[in-house]
Amino acid sequence: MILRKYFIPFEKITYQTKLDPEEVIYRINKITVPEYGIRRSKLSDRRNNIIYEGSVIGNEFSIIRMMKNNNSSSPRIDGTVEENFGVTEIKIKISPDPMELIITLLWCGLFAFGFYPFFISNLLKDFFDSTVWQPFAILLISYGIIIGSFKSNYKLSKKQLSKLFEAEIKNKIR
Repeated sequence: MILRKYFIPFEKITYQTKLDPEEVIYRINKITVPEYGIRRSKLSDRRNNIIYEGSVIGNEFSIIRMMKNNNSSSPRIDGTVEENFGVTEIKIKISPDPMELIITLLWCGLFAFGFYPFFISNLLKDFFDSTVWQPFAILLISYGIIIGSFKSNYKLSKKQLSKLFEAEIKNKIR
């Protein structure tokens, strides 16, 4: 739980809009194409204002933003549309794509596994060699790049959804 809370970015957001639930679902369907397994990003879809791929089933949706370049840090957006006392609420959870998480954790784990013997051997020596920290710095920098890329795409998706739903954010949970 601590790993997910502090090291894996995700956020739960509740939007409130005056649109009815059917209109919200219609707008999501209008900008979404079915998921084809291998992520694609066609300029023709972008010209037709199709910016997400995924599925909409009933009042639930699961979408990923498409991009021109092959960027694997697109956030997965899972949501439900509900009506409460005449106000439509869209509850979404924005998180990294599960495949991206698996690859990132595997890569960081293998890198740390390779770094560990050098670190232990350096601790057993009489003098401390500062070059042993270079792989650790590379690991931290790459993690920072991955998280930074996800955060920038996350902010863009959050802004697009707010505009699409003509909604305001009611609350956020990290």
